[in-house]
Amino acid sequence: MHNKFPLLEKTFFTVSGGVASAIWKFPRTVEIETTNACNSNCTMCTRDRMTRKIGIMSWELFEKVVNECAKHKVHSVHLHNFGEALLVDDLPDRIKHAKRLGIAEVKIFTNGSLLTGDMAERILNSGLDKLKISFDGIDKNLYETTRRGLSFDEVQRNINEFMEMRQKKHFKKPQVSISCLDLSSDTKAKNKFLHYWRRRVDNVSIGKVHNWGNLRNFKKSPAVRKLPCFRLWSKLTILWNGEVALCCVDYDGQIVLGNVCENTIADVWKGKCLKEIRQFHLRGEFDKVPICKFCSA
Repeated sequence: MHNKFPLLEKTFFTVSGGVASAIWKFPRTVEIETTNACNSNCTMCTRDRMTRKIGIMSWELFEKVVNECAKHKVHSVHLHNFGEALLVDDLPDRIKHAKRLGIAEVKIFTNGSLLTGDMAERILNSGLDKLKISFDGIDKNLYETTRRGLSFDEVQRNINEFMEMRQKKHFKKPQVSISCLDLSSDTKAKNKFLHYWRRRVDNVSIGKVHNWGNLRNFKKSPAVRKLPCFRLWSKLTILWNGEVALCCVDYDGQIVLGNVCENTIADVWKGKCLKEIRQFHLRGEFDKVPICKFCSA
């Protein structure tokens, strides 16, 4: 059952200036969930709690969404959300379509396990701008106990072969980044990990684990949120079935802002439901949106 919010009639926020006005009209980044299926069962993930159906966004719906993004000159389109994007066989064609329409930045997140063979070649030739690989685990043991079902050696080989393929073609894109969650206190091992990948990819980082709106507590629970979340003014997350979720942390689509099968992205972005949630954030009333109250993302 989706959370419901009473709808407010008045505008709650006034800004001036061309840039701020443009942000109001349409999100700067649109996250399009090509699929919520995944080939791994990671320990830091909430897949075991997800109740919504598994599916792949139809080409027709994808085309409708990305065409509207192009019309409104969205800067960045992410073709992923809560799933492994490379499970979608026509993903390279979707990337090409978005680039043909003039989307400045097309980006995907992946675990890298399927970045091999024909798929790797097609991704490389698709025009993709940014490829971010979640490689969580600074060594084989930590990786395979964290990203259950995946092989450290295979994913490492996939990444290295992809970079070699890009070099042979003299391509500068996609820009390849590796993101690793900080799951170890071994500073020496972390430095070794960073040194290895900095010589092979464009960027590598080790970041903190977030708590999925307090549904996963790896460390001491955070204090109640004190500042508004910038995502409410910059990003929109569209699930594979057309429902618009509150954000990427709302993995189960508990708070649905609208549906782009029935409405436009612009309608949802300027809709009363999202306006009210923004107002709660501005007033510091995070308890009105439970998923936001203790969120550390």
